[in-house]
Amino acid sequence: MYHKLLSLGVRPVNPAIKAPNEQANLDFMEAAMHGSLSVVQKLSKVADVHCAEKSSGRTALHKAAFWGHIRVINFLVQECKLDVDVKDYNGDTGLHDAVRFGHKAVVEALLKAGANASVKNRDGDCALGVAKKYNQHDLVPILEKAQPHN
Repeated sequence: MYHKLLSLGVRPVNPAIKAPNEQANLDFMEAAMHGSLSVVQKLSKVADVHCAEKSSGRTALHKAAFWGHIRVINFLVQECKLDVDVKDYNGDTGLHDAVRFGHKAVVEALLKAGANASVKNRDGDCALGVAKKYNQHDLVPILEKAQPHN
């Protein structure tokens, strides 16, 4: 089969072998999750900073927001210009994650960067709904101000 593919001009790829950039992408997202700013900065030069996990659709921004790594968030938003409203497979944005775990500084940074607080996840919750659901009472007034007024 391999020779047949080669004769047709197709070069089969072994899925067990990761492309160098793919490994950099994985390392970039992991460094963001752990709050390793210097590693994130270094890897941002070789990784696709917009990459997402295949299994979840989660990005470096999701991972840093989930764990409350404000310095990494600031770098990802200001230097890497990441989309602050990108959704994972559950429809969650980084703002949803930051709100869920009460990371006020991350919530404020994402809103300042233009995050849309009215984006709803798969459960139908916007950031304000998540704050109320998870009893993040100190975030409610911040998110109420960020809601569009009809």
